[in-house]
Amino acid sequence: MGDKKSDLSQALREALDFERKGSEFYVQLGIDTKQPLAKRLFYNLAKQEIDHIVRIEEIFDALKRNTPWPEFKAKDIREIEQEMKKIFGSLDKKARAQEPDNKDGYQLAINLEKQGYEMYRKFSGKATDEREQRFFSSLAEEEKNHLTALDNVYYFLTQSEEWLSMDESRVWNWMAT
Repeated sequence: MGDKKSDLSQALREALDFERKGSEFYVQLGIDTKQPLAKRLFYNLAKQEIDHIVRIEEIFDALKRNTPWPEFKAKDIREIEQEMKKIFGSLDKKARAQEPDNKDGYQLAINLEKQGYEMYRKFSGKATDEREQRFFSSLAEEEKNHLTALDNVYYFLTQSEEWLSMDESRVWNWMAT
């Protein structure tokens, strides 16, 4: 591994680029999607990717000023689930049951989240101090939570048997009622 600061800066640049592309992707996916629950999920994910951008930029700022990093903790999956539950509850049954469109978009989104999860795990594994490790681990955890949200909404909309047989800790059972 090279210079510690330049390695971290490179990882942060890659993360920033990834999150910018992700937020743009989710906004476009939201625009292109007609199914109301999926549309709201995509916009919600875009908002969360923008939050990641802000956090990464704050760390870049701290590095430039040589000041302590802000402390970050991964959003708990229950927070994301609660946001989606609120959206789900605001939609009538007809809107919830509307056939999913843009199925290719779901697959691209799932692949994007898997890619982000792996990238952040790699960065966490290469971290040279605890704060870097915690930061990249928290981003990996959030990408994993995004994947869980995508899985639940997609499988709910497609009424897939696979969803019903998934690990119970990942399934949002309230969607089945």
